[in-house]
Amino acid sequence: MLLAKTSISILFMISASVACAKSIPGLPVERAHLFATCAGRFEALVDHYTSTRHPDLSETEDVHRQFADLTEAMLPDLAPSGVSTVEVAEWQQTGQQEIAALILQIRLGVTIEKASTANADFAEKLQFCADLVLPPNGE
Repeated sequence: MLLAKTSISILFMISASVACAKSIPGLPVERAHLFATCAGRFEALVDHYTSTRHPDLSETEDVHRQFADLTEAMLPDLAPSGVSTVEVAEWQQTGQQEIAALILQIRLGVTIEKASTANADFAEKLQFCADLVLPPNGE
């Protein structure tokens, strides 16, 4: 129960600071989709950082956990819309696959241009999510 209260508190803080972050959708299904997708994206990054022993692993795990908690906190609001936990898991898996594919393109890019494009997409997708839960730089 403490986890749910903490997640709801985080959700409230995020909703209250929309001016400092990207716009968070108003409908529960849209919010859950966004949070699940971001959880999947950061899960892929955690997997990559674990395999490469990246120094930012711990911070990345924390961000992943925040999105996983936000997604879980949204589950009770999805029942009236008929959205199942299977569908939520699929959203998360899609986010995970997006980032895993981009990591592969970056590492094995056939051309510098393709690797550069993948790197830009990778950074944009993760930054979009990070802006939802992390304070802007300098605060």
